[in-house]
Amino acid sequence: MNIGHKRATIGHKRATIGHKSATIGQKSATIGHKSATIGHKRATIGHKSANIGHKAQPSDTSAPTSDTNAQP
Repeated sequence: MNIGHKRATIGHKRATIGHKSATIGQKSATIGHKSATIGHKRATIGHKSANIGHKAQPSDTSAPTSDTNAQP
């Protein structure tokens, strides 16, 4: 009877430790999710700035090409 009670107490403690580690894992997963979202937003910003840079380039190159087209 006593041994069974001790084993149950040990099992309960282990379950509590497992629950705490699961909570910590959940928190770290949430932090990872947030950092991934931040990374996604930064990637979107980088994509937009790349688009702006891409749009700016053809306009710069199109000016000389329009001149060369006008000359002949």
